[in-house]
Amino acid sequence: MRKRPGADSAVAGTPAAAGRDLSPARAAGERAILNTAYRSGGEIVGRFASLLLFAYAGRKLGQSGLGAFVFGIAFTGFVMIGVDLGLDRYTLRAIARERSSAHHLFFNVILLKVARAIPLFLLSFVALDIIGYSSQAQATAWVLAPGVFSDSIARTQLSLFAAHERNAPPAAADTIQRVLSALLGIIALKLGYGVVAVGATYSIGSFTGVVIGFLLMTRTIGLPRVRSAIGGGEGCPPAPSPSPSKTCSRRCWRCSTH
Repeated sequence: MRKRPGADSAVAGTPAAAGRDLSPARAAGERAILNTAYRSGGEIVGRFASLLLFAYAGRKLGQSGLGAFVFGIAFTGFVMIGVDLGLDRYTLRAIARERSSAHHLFFNVILLKVARAIPLFLLSFVALDIIGYSSQAQATAWVLAPGVFSDSIARTQLSLFAAHERNAPPAAADTIQRVLSALLGIIALKLGYGVVAVGATYSIGSFTGVVIGFLLMTRTIGLPRVRSAIGGGEGCPPAPSPSPSKTCSRRCWRCSTH
């Protein structure tokens, strides 16, 4: 039996068919809307929780204590500029272009951040002591440093999620981190602890957010292979060579620079 002209297009235009087979442009648009909604919702809830913490800390700690906390955040954030140096933006672009590159890039970026952070933070704290900042300000910066570094690892996680167009998991992890940090900080202040304890609760919340991020990564897009990042094994990309069968036998961090 011969089909009536236009019958296929009429069927394809029905709502049921549209729900089953979206055009690439429409599907990309819906993903963008959902990702924006997830990130915006998480930012609103998280920043509101942080605002509550700052308001309560201002009442309990006074000008000196709150100033030490703000200084610690600003100082450690300044040190992290030398640690990050555009690594997360590069990670996002590289993995979005070739998703398999996550296996030799993701954990290499984290290891490079660790290698940079340790000497930079040690030198910066020595400089604080030489300049003569108060012991309260120095102690606050010390306890905030792990939390600020954890925030940097969370941004690397976000780059991997964003490369897969999955913003819901990092938004959830970030929201939990902010709410938990604010809640623990308020509890510490209610119990009579000072600004150093509030800084410690910030680091605890940030580290918890990173752990949740890795758990969500495992359950959604999958965790990149660790051994490929540190051992130069099966995940290592081919090195430039006249022979197409020759593969790179050096460590993967060197491979990724080719």
